Amino acid sequence: MPIFAAFLMAFPVMEASAEEGSRAADPRLLEMAALFRVPRREVLLRVRLPSAAGHLLAGARSSLGISWKAVVAGEVLSQPLRALGTGMQDARVLLETGSVFAWASASILLCGLTEWLFGIAARKASRRGL
Repeated sequence: MPIFAAFLMAFPVMEASAEEGSRAADPRLLEMAALFRVPRREVLLRVRLPSAAGHLLAGARSSLGISWKAVVAGEVLSQPLRALGTGMQDARVLLETGSVFAWASASILLCGLTEWLFGIAARKASRRGL
C-alpha cells in the first residue's frame, strides 16, 4: 500500500512535468523536422526528449520528496513489519515523544540523502549530455 500511495502522489507531478516538457520543444525545430520528413522516433529522441529533460528532472525531484512522505504515511496506516512509519506509529501510541522525533528525523534525513544523491546523479547526467 505505501508504494501504491507513493505512485498515486508522484504520477500527476511527473505527468504534468512531461506534458510541460513536451511543449518546450522549439517549434522551429519541429517544423524543420516535418519539412524534412524526419521519422517520429528521431524527433522524439533528438528534439522532444532533450527539450523536456529539465522539466522531467524537476518533476522527478519533486516526486521524490512527495513519495517519501506518502510512503511513511502509508506505513503509519498499514503497519508493515519493519518500516519507518511503523516505528513512528508505535512510538506515538506508547507516548514516547523522543522516539517519535527520532523516527521523524530519520525519515527527514533519508529523504534529504536521496534528494542529494539524485542531485548528484542529475548533474553527472547533464554533464554527459544525457
